[in-house]
Amino acid sequence: MVRDALDADLIDPDEIVGQTDERFLALLEVRAAGSSDSAARRVSERWLPALLGRRLPKRALEIPGEVLRGYAVDGWLNSDAELRHALEERLATELRLPPGGVLLDYPEKESMLGLDLLLLRRGGEAQRLNENGRTGLIGLPRVADELYHTARVFRVFTLDRRTLSPEKIMPLLARSASELRRRLAEPAPLL
Repeated sequence: MVRDALDADLIDPDEIVGQTDERFLALLEVRAAGSSDSAARRVSERWLPALLGRRLPKRALEIPGEVLRGYAVDGWLNSDAELRHALEERLATELRLPPGGVLLDYPEKESMLGLDLLLLRRGGEAQRLNENGRTGLIGLPRVADELYHTARVFRVFTLDRRTLSPEKIMPLLARSASELRRRLAEPAPLL
């Protein structure tokens, strides 16, 4: 919905910051009303009624982050919005869903469990414990890294209920951004 609202110039990116959900939805509703722009119509005719009616996208696939450790998806999914959108749209087409009918989600926050603590030593000196850890203490940085990968989950959501198998998606997630762009340019189905 946010991408459609931005594409239709219904809202400026700076206007998103600090908005409550209710105020943001009301603002989009007012600005999208009566617009002939296709992205604006998706906001007013698809997204707003679906959100307000709690008809949310359905989970079609989940892959634990540990399974994807080392996959190229980490290098492009959250940093290349254009490539991500192209993949979502292609998947929507192949799943016979409307544009915007597939959403990919793989939350990224490497420092989610990052450390930055001051320790008061028995001798009275203060010592900082950060991502480098400290000799003689539990390996918290290593544990935090393991927890991060264990807690992450790659998900595919669809507007209408669909089921995808990991075997169909994982080869796409293993590709680098340039490889995936080449694959998306080919007419052969992805799935």
